[in-house]
Amino acid sequence: MIVAERKPLAEILEMVKDCKKILVLACRGCVTVCSAGGEREAEILGSLIRLGMKKNGRTAEVFEGSLVRQCDREYVDAIDQWKGQYDAIVSTACGVGVNFIANLRPADNVFPALNTTFLAVRPSRASRANSVPAAVTVFSI
Repeated sequence: MIVAERKPLAEILEMVKDCKKILVLACRGCVTVCSAGGEREAEILGSLIRLGMKKNGRTAEVFEGSLVRQCDREYVDAIDQWKGQYDAIVSTACGVGVNFIANLRPADNVFPALNTTFLAVRPSRASRANSVPAAVTVFSI
């Protein structure tokens, strides 16, 4: 489980201030569950970026898209549909997803829209079946 929260809008606007075409890329995985980075949140952030750029006297085309999970190679290849079309990708994934995309697409400017604040892992079913006490490993970031 991942918990994240959106970075301050001013910080995001600073990242994309010189960009003319921006893709706000939602992740439909963990950050959707914590209401930080799913499709709905990406649409809201896209609108906020449009308004913020206008308020700052800049213009940019802002688009929204989404991937099932940005941390899984099986789903990340779908990003190829947007290859070379944008000056920046603003990812609403957790830190893992942002880094995964940035490493797979080094020619793209990938910026994080969220701060990952918490993650936890449940033990495997096998360990629970072997009478190991159910526990959750918790990492606070």
